[in-house]
Amino acid sequence: MENIRIVKNLVSPSDATRIIEYTNRNLGSFHKSRFYNRYQLIFGFEDGYFNDKAKPLINGLEEITELSKDIVNKTKLTLSDQFNDKEDILLSGFWLAKQTAGGGVKLHHDHDGGLNTHFCYSAVLYLNTLSDSGRLDFPEIGMSVSPEVGDLVVWPSGIKELSHEVKTINEDRHSIPMWFTKDKNFELDFAGNEKTSS
Repeated sequence: MENIRIVKNLVSPSDATRIIEYTNRNLGSFHKSRFYNRYQLIFGFEDGYFNDKAKPLINGLEEITELSKDIVNKTKLTLSDQFNDKEDILLSGFWLAKQTAGGGVKLHHDHDGGLNTHFCYSAVLYLNTLSDSGRLDFPEIGMSVSPEVGDLVVWPSGIKELSHEVKTINEDRHSIPMWFTKDKNFELDFAGNEKTSS
């Protein structure tokens, strides 16, 4: 499908391992979703989580901060290149996620229910390879993507036919879901990078 792009080796296996090790050491600060068997560290503007909160910043990532910035910058460049988009593409949501055996993600569209309509692109960076589960399925177009370490999957958020799900997870699945916007009101930045008005 021309609207889904897969970029191989956005990060090296060693960098992916650094993020996985950080996640595993810090699970106590992650939100635990029992329904999805998922641990999440969530940063950004998402209607369902952050309606009444002040502008969020990415902070507290300690030794993986610079690596995370590099991932975001590479993803922005990838989106510009893959979709020939010359407008400013801004980060809006950034998660570190670990799902364990028995987890999954229900079928959804990233603008479901009129939420998160500021998202223009969705992305998932895989941090480990799964042998027999954890596929990202796009059932309406008959496409599946198997998680392989370092792979970045990107697509436009607003296309309803790109509803997606993860049916089964049989082993730990580590990823970085990201969402991007063109609306500066929903821009997410790293602490210390805030733009000051002149």
